[in-house]
Amino acid sequence: MAKERFEFCEFEAEELLFDREYCGVPYWEMLRFIAYHGTFDCRIETNDLIRARRLAGSAHKKSCRTLLLAIKSAWNFHKMPVCDIICFTHTTKQNPKAIFYEGWQMPANVHAIYMKEEVDADRIPWEDKYNLIAPHCKALIQYNICKILGRMPKDPKESEFLKELEDKMRSRFGKSLPAARLEKEIQRWLFESKAFEQYAERLLKKTRCRAISVVCYYQAHMWAIYRVAKKLGIKIVEFQHGMIHYHHEYWFEDRRGKNNDVPDYMLTFGDAHAEWAKLLPSTKVVPVGSPDKEKRLSKLKKIAPNSKTVVVYPEQDEQFEKVLNEFADLATQHGYQVVFKLHPLNAKNISSFFPLLAQNENAHLVSEPADVYFWLQSAVHHVFSRSTVGLEAICFAHTRIYVPQFVLEKGVQFQQLQPLLDNHLAQMFNSAEQLLTLIESPRVISEQEREHFAEAVWKTNARQNVEHFFEELLT
Repeated sequence: MAKERFEFCEFEAEELLFDREYCGVPYWEMLRFIAYHGTFDCRIETNDLIRARRLAGSAHKKSCRTLLLAIKSAWNFHKMPVCDIICFTHTTKQNPKAIFYEGWQMPANVHAIYMKEEVDADRIPWEDKYNLIAPHCKALIQYNICKILGRMPKDPKESEFLKELEDKMRSRFGKSLPAARLEKEIQRWLFESKAFEQYAERLLKKTRCRAISVVCYYQAHMWAIYRVAKKLGIKIVEFQHGMIHYHHEYWFEDRRGKNNDVPDYMLTFGDAHAEWAKLLPSTKVVPVGSPDKEKRLSKLKKIAPNSKTVVVYPEQDEQFEKVLNEFADLATQHGYQVVFKLHPLNAKNISSFFPLLAQNENAHLVSEPADVYFWLQSAVHHVFSRSTVGLEAICFAHTRIYVPQFVLEKGVQFQQLQPLLDNHLAQMFNSAEQLLTLIESPRVISEQEREHFAEAVWKTNARQNVEHFFEELLT
């Protein structure tokens, strides 16, 4: 059982946290991400340090870039045409890595506008035509003016509640972010929420779109857009973009009370995901597959996988990193090369995310090639904990998959790895020595079982499925 996660959800329900408002604005949906991580790991503290370092010598430069991008974005907004659907994505059509919109086409008679959902100026190329930087910039300006003038919105009743909440979380879970840190996040969010709701109303009415599609929902500005879309009766389509886990709280249980802005449609990788997701009746699950996966698999060149290479996909977990660090040394002594394929965001601050591995000369830390399919094809052995890598690995007959047992119990997303174990497609380990033993005596896997499971996890003919869905929805 995902003990920590479910205890946290029980706590949310007991305290009716999704019903709480600060100065009349619901805030828990936005706050729960940092509240959870601030309680059960060091992710928030790490990100705060990284952000402080990044801004230390470039705050003015970034402010200027943000303002210039906002001016350009506002200008492009006024020229924005009427459309059928707005597609929000991490990337845009100008960026070839917009993977959830690659490998398929909108119906010919459907006009789509692609908009980057990112609000970090450092991650928005100047070439992007449409993005959300303008309302973000507006919120920043209003927030800083109020901060300088000492007119920051204050809700005394809720301020006291947050102090009580910190005490309760420390008593129940042993740790919590300070109430002042939580309140600061809420106050910043008040300006973001208002700015994005105003922008979303103008955007959706101006374009007269009938639907929006979203890749990454769990961002503060997207919550505001969801609320407005619901109010205007605009359909919301969400793509599954990874493992079903605690970011998508409505995927496995609903504890959000009246603030319940869930999508109308959830497009999943396959039938198995539709079974794993416990969505509300108001959301229709549509298994479509992954056009991007099928496209990339079709382009792979045939190479012989190396049985002496172990590829590890590390996650920020202290115990996991310690075992992996020991394994890198042990495996190297036995003639293996241990490659750590890093997430692009982790690769920029390796020492912050993986302090032990960063100092280990036997741990080969790489971020390129970025395509995980290159690594799945080129090596036999793959170690991971919570990404979709394990599910993607079963598309290759030669792969052997290993999952840390101690991580398996830490969150909802890990429970989806259990079918890999139940179908004898993955093996568990608890130590570096045990992992090496498993690798040196790899399990024989039934090809029939592998293919059957792959079909359940990855629906075939993904391009046709996605195109058919949008054709039915919009024409």
